[in-house]
Amino acid sequence: MIDAETRRKLTSLRRKAESEQWSLEEGIDWSVAPVPAPTITSRFIQRSVGALFAGEQATVRACDRLIEVLPAGPVRDCIAVQSNDEFRHVEAYARYMERTGLAPEPHDGIREVTDRLARWSGPTSGLFFAIHIVLEGEALGLQLDVENDLDCPLFRSVNRRISRDEARHVAFGRIIAASAAREMDEHDRRRTVDEIRAVWTGCVKALAGENFFLWRALSFMADRSWNRHMADLARTGLLPSDSR
Repeated sequence: MIDAETRRKLTSLRRKAESEQWSLEEGIDWSVAPVPAPTITSRFIQRSVGALFAGEQATVRACDRLIEVLPAGPVRDCIAVQSNDEFRHVEAYARYMERTGLAPEPHDGIREVTDRLARWSGPTSGLFFAIHIVLEGEALGLQLDVENDLDCPLFRSVNRRISRDEARHVAFGRIIAASAAREMDEHDRRRTVDEIRAVWTGCVKALAGENFFLWRALSFMADRSWNRHMADLARTGLLPSDSR
């Protein structure tokens, strides 16, 4: 049950989201040539942009699942607008990949792990934390990393338009997190964290592929990043503040 102040914030955020809607054709200048840095390979584009593409697809499915179970009100309204955002992001990343001569498909490892998010087996309320506190926040960092690596003017244009939406989705998560945490018992909270960690680890392994040394490097960075997410989850009330 959300209080009056949370309801007010959500209504304000939903209105902001509606005012910031953009179309694929008018929001991005597709006449800009896709010119990745000379050192960037097609395989890198397929794996990195494909991972972002698959993540957006899975988030659409997760949002639609929430819409099915949530009662009418400001939370469902915000999720509905977000679902529209995520679907548009799918189309934008697909269009970028097609412009670079690649099929808009992630590799199998990424598809498998993002499908796990879409089939979420934890508590339904846990999806708020999986999507908005951990994965959306991490996506903002990954989007910036890929943008810097590609150094492509068209991808930069696509990415910066999408990042504005993602920042708003993270803000939504921070508003609703406390209410969602209060609705869960200790068992469901732990199940939520375990499921998020499984998806998280799967994403890291999928990005590394068969490269053992890359897996070691990514694993080390992911552990540090995961500790930051654990602190965020503790601040939302999902975990005790001394959890690690």
